[in-house]
Amino acid sequence: MLDENYLPVHSGMPTPAFSSQPVKLMSVSAVEAFLTGTPFASQSITELTGGAVNYLYRINLLTPFDGNQTVVLKHAQPFWKSAVCNSWEVERQIFEVEAMTRVRLGLPPTSIMKVPKIHHFDVYNNVIIMEDCGADVVTLREFLYSGSACSTGLAESIGTAVGNFTAAIADLNYNRLVTTLQCSDKDDLPLLSDLNIDPSDIQAISKLTDEYHSHLMSPRVPGHDVFLMGDLWHENILISTDQHPLRLYILDWELARTGLPGSEIGLFCAYGDLLSRGNQVVSELASAMLRSFLDAYSRISNRDARLAQDTLAHWGLNYVFWTPRDPPGDRELVQDFVRKGVEFLVHSGDKAFLAKSPVKGLLPK
Repeated sequence: MLDENYLPVHSGMPTPAFSSQPVKLMSVSAVEAFLTGTPFASQSITELTGGAVNYLYRINLLTPFDGNQTVVLKHAQPFWKSAVCNSWEVERQIFEVEAMTRVRLGLPPTSIMKVPKIHHFDVYNNVIIMEDCGADVVTLREFLYSGSACSTGLAESIGTAVGNFTAAIADLNYNRLVTTLQCSDKDDLPLLSDLNIDPSDIQAISKLTDEYHSHLMSPRVPGHDVFLMGDLWHENILISTDQHPLRLYILDWELARTGLPGSEIGLFCAYGDLLSRGNQVVSELASAMLRSFLDAYSRISNRDARLAQDTLAHWGLNYVFWTPRDPPGDRELVQDFVRKGVEFLVHSGDKAFLAKSPVKGLLPK
């Protein structure tokens, strides 16, 4: 990775003065000044909401670029936009730009899955200027909750497309699962204050997470390491509501890396299931989407017992770690999810359990 051929730099943009301090594009006025006199000079700028880390702006251009009136500018600082006490590695933009450029070039023209085109990358000032997906796009969650905008057939098509995409391209918190279950984590988790988990299950999970953590830290996991988008959940999948055929855009590639494919599948499945709870209509749509996602993935990728095991374990991991921190409902629902997560983790290596689990389609026939 890190091939300069995949780090686009527009010739019309000024060359950064490396003796100066990197710019701080933390306001509309700062962005306007930065773009003045460039091919991306603006007639108006809108700060975009969503996302906790980076600064995002929609640029309404003075002169259309590449046939489009707008572009999006993404700027990183060495801290989170929403919480400056949290540090951030701005170097992640390098991986994001190269991953997006490589994957976009490899997508077939007929695919409904899209990755925005990178127009310019300023590595010194931590600035990405990219294709705008459009003002009409909504997140996958919003689309599923939109009622008439999404049918079971459409949900299945989305699941199939994301499954095909994930199989084609084929800093989890492992070390905090045990402290989460014991309510001794650094985060305050009041919804788990009266949760009781069998100590033998906690011991089994501790051993399992140690194994996964060693995989994560190793330079290569023989036979099981593939390219991962790294953050495949419903908030990073945008859907254009006025384009036919349907278009899905995959955003936020800062966590792109090689790793276990089951970690990516498990994340998408866990969040796909979580977002539907409490709404019967959305639950049916999400279930149809997840079935199609797993079916599509298994058709393209090699069915493998280890893949099924890793997927179920990471499905459970995301239940245990995220539901008490981003509750999908009341205390009872959160604890139900955590118990289900514990069950997935503890039994992920049990062949009989896998054969009856949601990931059974990933097992060899």
